[in-house]
Amino acid sequence: MIEPVLIVGAGPVGLTAALMMARHGTPVRIIDQNDAPTTLSKALVLWRRTLQVIDPVIPWEHFLDGHVKAERGLFFDKGRKIAELSFEHDEHGLPAGVFIPQSDTEALLIDGLSKHDITVERQIGLSTFTRDDDGVSCTLSTGEVLRTPWLIGCDGGHSTVRHTLGLEFPGETVDQCWLLADVLVDGDAPEGAAIIESGPEGPVAIFPVAKNRWRVIAAIESQEENSTPADPTLTDVQHVLSTRTSLDWQAREALWLTNFAVNERQIAEYVHGRVILAGDAAHVHSPAGGQGMNTGMQDAANLAWKVAIVMHNAASPSLLSTYQAERHPVGAAVVKDTGRMLKMAMITNPVLRAIRGTGIHLAMSIPALQRAVGSMITEEIVNYRKGPLAVKGHGTHRSGDAFPDMPLEDGLATDLLRGHEAVLFSDAGDGPTTLGSGGLPITLVRAPEITSACGGDVLVRPDGVIAAIGEDIGPWIDRLCQGTP
Repeated sequence: MIEPVLIVGAGPVGLTAALMMARHGTPVRIIDQNDAPTTLSKALVLWRRTLQVIDPVIPWEHFLDGHVKAERGLFFDKGRKIAELSFEHDEHGLPAGVFIPQSDTEALLIDGLSKHDITVERQIGLSTFTRDDDGVSCTLSTGEVLRTPWLIGCDGGHSTVRHTLGLEFPGETVDQCWLLADVLVDGDAPEGAAIIESGPEGPVAIFPVAKNRWRVIAAIESQEENSTPADPTLTDVQHVLSTRTSLDWQAREALWLTNFAVNERQIAEYVHGRVILAGDAAHVHSPAGGQGMNTGMQDAANLAWKVAIVMHNAASPSLLSTYQAERHPVGAAVVKDTGRMLKMAMITNPVLRAIRGTGIHLAMSIPALQRAVGSMITEEIVNYRKGPLAVKGHGTHRSGDAFPDMPLEDGLATDLLRGHEAVLFSDAGDGPTTLGSGGLPITLVRAPEITSACGGDVLVRPDGVIAAIGEDIGPWIDRLCQGTP
């Protein structure tokens, strides 16, 4: 009997890891210290790249049902609109993003796991573990001692897994306190828009959660060192809305009120033998751009199929080094880019604010720059072209790129990935049947529109990434079989 992979942490990252591994037939246990899923909104947006990654197991329409499309960003400075950023582009079939509370995202992931007869084991923590070349011996808070071939730490910014490994978490804590509120409001609001307002007191960011329900994040006065900020009140939120935004809103009920600080940190290595970290356990950063949960869920999808193929004995454990090689640079870029966005938003000097406003206005007036910024936020620019699994190529679509979500005559290209693990688009009618010898199954799909757009047959990895195109497909499969991509 194969021992299950142990996943610690049942937030969106751990749930995604468990669901993706279960999809590949990998036995999984997932534990969490909390007695129930979160009821809070917490992370609030799923961007296009994440919707595409999860779409084969949970169609993106399920995330949109009852929620708001993320279509644009509106930028104001002291009540004056300075720019508008569209997230939508005609060549994409998937929405740019969906404003959806984390609680609803988790509910959909938990429902997906239930279809594989997997239940989160709650009120159970990881007490300690020891690792060797073949696996990890773990002791749980219940006293249970178990053996797992892989321990996956998805247990957040205060990760027990990371602390037990004794890993440094280098970076900094930003010297600024923030108010966060989910409130019901009365008043008119733009549809499908995130609103960023700047002023001499600092930035205010406002995001739709549901009809008349909005997330408000505002910079507030920094506290004295080592002091605990007072909990915000509905009156505080109304003061922010009335004095620091151009919205004529009345906040009538608070659903969640808290303060928080921003940390920008990343561990040096995600893979430590048979122990692997993902999501906030590996990287934390500013909430600017809503990148955190998305980056973590994409970590999980990248990792899951690699663990699965090793568990199938179709590749060497050395394949897991490609998780570090592909995802660490992405995490580093997110920490850097969101840090820049935060620092720019925190400018309060009137002269510098005027310069910033002019710069944003001009940038958003140039289609190429607007597209570049939008693609960074929706994470479409994430690729692994320089990673060890990529094949050198040319053209618009290459090995290491996200599979294009272009509209087809009868639907979307991504619809053809649904229900499958890996997919080979070929007009020839034959090809490899598994990733590795006896590994994950490859589904053959005939789609001339896709092979024409990509310049040949296309092999798509289980995480929605182009593995190889044309004559490179056979050698790419061989590299997996050899165990050292």
